[in-house]
This record gives sequence, C-alpha cells and structure tokens, in this order.
Amino acid sequence: MRDGETDVRLDLTLAAAGILALVPSDERLPPAPWDVKGPIPDAQAKFGAATRVTLRGPDGAVIFDRTGPTRNGGSNDWILTLLPGNYVARMDLPDGTRAEQTVDLAAGAQETVTFAGR
Repeated sequence: MRDGETDVRLDLTLAAAGILALVPSDERLPPAPWDVKGPIPDAQAKFGAATRVTLRGPDGAVIFDRTGPTRNGGSNDWILTLLPGNYVARMDLPDGTRAEQTVDLAAGAQETVTFAGR
C-alpha cells in the first residue's frame, strides 16, 4: 500500500444480507412502553413471558428461539440481520394458539413479520 491509500475490505456476507423484524402481536401480550400507564397487569405479563417466537432458516434449522417478548428499543420485537432466503417464523401462545408465516428475504430488503394471535 502506498502513502495516502486505504485498504478497504468488503464483507460480502453482510453486503448480501437483509433485515427481518419479528413482532409478536396479541392484545394479551405486554404493550410497548409508550402504551403503558402504570404497571403491566400480572395476567398479561405472565402471558407474554410464556409466548415463544421461533425462526427457521432455509435449511430448516432453528436459528432463533426466544420465549417471552423483550422490550428492545421501545417495542416487543427482534431485529435480525440474515442472508437472503426463505424463512419460517412462528409464534406459540401459551393457550396453544400458533401463528406461522413464511417470508422470502431478498438481499438488502427489510421485511417485518407481524404475528397476530387468536
């Protein structure tokens, strides 16, 4: 390298990635902070803590598995940077209800999977 030159290395994996947001949605889940006036009711908090979100990759392997929505940046969601491909996202509610969606994530795209319980 000569004086004044910079070595730039590109990570092609990140360049080809897309963004997938998983947003659990059910009126019984704890609300995001801007909806809270006082403490979350116990029954609602327990319901949210027992809710499970799973994401399977193009090969069928589980790449995300979380119980209990957490407040991330002011909402009950997860933001994942992933390679392009078909993903299957699932939300299992403690009452046995299951919501499942397939998403085809393209390179550089931003997709949101909003689950609706019931």
